Amino acid sequence: MSWAVLTMCWIVPFLVLLNGRIKTVPPAVSLIALVIVSGFFIEKLIMVIPVAPVDPLMTAVETLLLVCLVPIFILARDVVLPQRDTLASEQKEAS
Repeated sequence: MSWAVLTMCWIVPFLVLLNGRIKTVPPAVSLIALVIVSGFFIEKLIMVIPVAPVDPLMTAVETLLLVCLVPIFILARDVVLPQRDTLASEQKEAS
């Protein structure tokens, strides 16, 4: 499992983001970010689950929070990563 975490958090993003063109596509960057966050989530599960008792109610609450936060993450993408047209127009105005 630790190899899966290392692969999800570092190797896959590094190899994918070597391509400069992919870094300009917001959905691709968002997908890589989700892969990294998933890797962190798996890492925490590996470290916490063996020592912490699992409460079904808390598991349901955590899953509900995750389901609610994913759309916020997707909507925030448009604010954090402006569209290419916006960047191009800003560069033209600065010239």
